[in-house]
Amino acid sequence: MNKKIYKIFKDNFPVTFKFSTFLSFILIFIYFVMVLVLDFLNLNSLFGFLILLLVIWFLVSLISPYLYSFFACNLTLFTQKGDSINFISFLETRKLGKRREIKGALKIYHHLAFAYLIYFAFDLLAVIIISIIASIGNNPIASFYNEMNIVMNDFLNTGNSEPLFNLIAKYQDLIYLVSGITNYVSLSFAFYYFLHSLTRSFANYYIAINNFNIAMVGPYANLKRVLKIKELNYNKGYYSLLYPYYIFTFVCFSSVYLLLYLLIPNMNLLIVALSAMVVTTFLLLPFLPLVLDYNHLKSEEIQFYFFKNLSSDISSLLTDDKLINKFGSEKGEELKKGLGSFKHQIDENLENVNHKNNDSDLENKVNSGDDEKKDN
Repeated sequence: MNKKIYKIFKDNFPVTFKFSTFLSFILIFIYFVMVLVLDFLNLNSLFGFLILLLVIWFLVSLISPYLYSFFACNLTLFTQKGDSINFISFLETRKLGKRREIKGALKIYHHLAFAYLIYFAFDLLAVIIISIIASIGNNPIASFYNEMNIVMNDFLNTGNSEPLFNLIAKYQDLIYLVSGITNYVSLSFAFYYFLHSLTRSFANYYIAINNFNIAMVGPYANLKRVLKIKELNYNKGYYSLLYPYYIFTFVCFSSVYLLLYLLIPNMNLLIVALSAMVVTTFLLLPFLPLVLDYNHLKSEEIQFYFFKNLSSDISSLLTDDKLINKFGSEKGEELKKGLGSFKHQIDENLENVNHKNNDSDLENKVNSGDDEKKDN
């Protein structure tokens, strides 16, 4: 399948490269805004941190409609209207990303929130490790901690801050080195998680775009389980196609971070990391259609397994009298009625996916997979 995907990618590249170039310009704009914000904000204060979150939310809301537009235009390239797709189409289609059924498909804010948590978790881990190092012997970190305790006690007793500034100046290189390593580890894991989670969510789009009649926000959780189904072979194909880009992400981010750290002494480390992220993303953007093309080729299979699993889950809920009875007789009946209606919609979508396939290969594949599990 990889050869087929690369052929599609090559054929569509003259068009998709224009889209990725436009996204790159937005990315550069976001970079300069973030550099200004990081230079002027005091991130040690709650107010500064909240302002940073607000700026990030605004910038993400600025670029996300164009990301969905990229998806839509890339999908249209597979249709008879593909020849009519151009840069103007890309700009006009951004409104699609504002539709309620679509805009939550990639769960961008969800992934950002978890990336933040990963960053803070590794920062906390770094503090613990540094504290352990400082307590186990004679080393520069231990010396800094010992002198810091003396200086802080003096500052609290006398109010004299000069020794504190002198101590920071004395250990400036050590502080910058430790901060640089900590910042690199924390942000590299957070950045990797965000990109990985985002690309893994691309399959959600192909569920949402074909099923406007269903509120898909809740059932997206079902998709993670679907993508692990052995018969679908989604993960195997996904990683065989994208593993070079995972390696590239790590190498590029690390290289840019290290170069800026060494070439520009005492540069704001958050700007160092931000620069590494932007350069890496900038170089990855032209290859975004590879993931989209892969998901498109697997989309009908994904939808089939998705709706089959979801229908099965709802059937299990409808037959679980204990669960229904927990809500009382009246609310229980309302719940059963709502679930029944939802199942009817799911079954209709499942039938539509089957109808798109002239033969019943997908259904036979699922049924044969189920029989194999029973035999085992």
